[in-house]
Amino acid sequence: MTTQNKSKKILSILEKISFLVFAVHALVWVGLIAAFIGGWLNPIISQVSALKFLVGMTSRANQYVGVGVNPIWLSVSATGLTMMMFTLRVLIIYLVYRLLKQITVNNIFNETNLRFVRWINYSFMGFIGLDMISAIIFKLVHNPSGALSNGHGLSFEVLAWFTIYVIYIVFEYGLQIQKDNDSII
Repeated sequence: MTTQNKSKKILSILEKISFLVFAVHALVWVGLIAAFIGGWLNPIISQVSALKFLVGMTSRANQYVGVGVNPIWLSVSATGLTMMMFTLRVLIIYLVYRLLKQITVNNIFNETNLRFVRWINYSFMGFIGLDMISAIIFKLVHNPSGALSNGHGLSFEVLAWFTIYVIYIVFEYGLQIQKDNDSII
């Protein structure tokens, strides 16, 4: 098996794995949204027996973010930050899946892939920003619930973001070379 065939096979496997990871994260995200909406609609939902499972999900979600243990502002901010970070995580995984899907069929240096890498970069930057805010809140209140980041992974996240930015620059340069090459022919 040639190196190019091995690379295509590995890319195909990575594409399938990224789709599976995206599907699982998307389902968890929908479940979290349902759980939080269920918490707001708890009095109504508790009357409907078919939807009572949401009440259980909501109470577990509230335990995760520390409702009843911490001040309400901390619970609301932790819930909001957690949901925004998880949303960005799902978006990043989806964009990586779409990028791998394009690369698998030999569409490497084009505007679409450059846009995917750009949005992965922006999303990761937003994720890091939210994680920094979460770490600051954690340091201010010493959150015992564990819902907020303690900031220990920020240096790794910033390093990964720089790597993604370098990949973006490489894609941008590759696209320019591809356009120059196409204009010569």
